[in-house]
Amino acid sequence: MVKESKDAIRIILLDNLTMVRAGLRLLIESQADMKLVGEAGDLHEALHIIADLKPDIILLELSQNGNLELEAIPQLIHANGKSRIILVTSSTDPCLYHQAMQCGVLGVVLKTQKPEVLLKAIRKVYEGEAWVERSMVASLLTNITRNQPAIPTHLETECIAHLNQREKEIVCLIGNGLNTKQIASQLFISESTVRHYLTSIYEKVNVSGRLELLIFAYRVGLVNLAHLTP
Repeated sequence: MVKESKDAIRIILLDNLTMVRAGLRLLIESQADMKLVGEAGDLHEALHIIADLKPDIILLELSQNGNLELEAIPQLIHANGKSRIILVTSSTDPCLYHQAMQCGVLGVVLKTQKPEVLLKAIRKVYEGEAWVERSMVASLLTNITRNQPAIPTHLETECIAHLNQREKEIVCLIGNGLNTKQIASQLFISESTVRHYLTSIYEKVNVSGRLELLIFAYRVGLVNLAHLTP
């Protein structure tokens, strides 16, 4: 057993399949910065333990024959408003992703991904970021922006004007799929400098993370969908 950190991320598993929860339990318990504080297989039990244990992260697997469905997500959030939900799913339907995020989900991870991806998603969502499979980002953006005006609003235009050239360059690189380390390497700057720029960008365009930044950048034309496909 890995020794837990005092500030470990507190996690609850919601899945109606006992064996699936067992596998996720082993994965989480292997991480020093994570702690499994509870698990449940139905909505009633889930609401009880969330209210009682107040986890940082809720890992939710939608059940085919149970009551852990998208419609239950607002109830899960209401049980403890500070908990952040990550959906673990086998579906690659961008409409499901969009619906889940509209319900309050902050992360979506495919079951086909490696365990390391889920662990990274947990850490990012815990830090306040949104997490979506890169292969689905383009489709998700299309769904999200489908009914929005094609022309940037006056406020969005003002936000763009507040970005300096280097900040716009970093937004474009994020749109091309580069991570912080890759951006730093390409621009010959440190990773901490990239993070400093990102903090400034988030504040200027009023977003909370990379996914919201991508949505904004796509809306205003700084990012092309062709760059977002894997």
